[in-house]
Amino acid sequence: MNTPAKLKNGIFIRNATLSDIECIAQIEIENHAKSDPDTPLERMLNDLFLNEYKKRWRKKLLEGMKTLLISVKRQSIGFITYTFDDIGAEIHNIYISPIVRRRRFGKTLCM
Repeated sequence: MNTPAKLKNGIFIRNATLSDIECIAQIEIENHAKSDPDTPLERMLNDLFLNEYKKRWRKKLLEGMKTLLISVKRQSIGFITYTFDDIGAEIHNIYISPIVRRRRFGKTLCM
């Protein structure tokens, strides 16, 4: 998928690029967080995690990790990582922002 696929209701799916690292890392952190950080220490830890996740995602994308990003109205809300082989596709990770869960965005990414 070299060009974004536009689906109904302003939904777009496209290949992730290096410029998407920040939003990919943020979505992954949101999925691991138990709640919003409300103390200075929690905010500091989130910033450290964000920097570490960004480094990891930069490396993954540079190494060719196949990643699709889904967005609605220009807001990235999730992503999926996968590989292809002779048999078919294998999904490695799928993350959807907690604020838009249960709206079938994950299913849309898998189709």
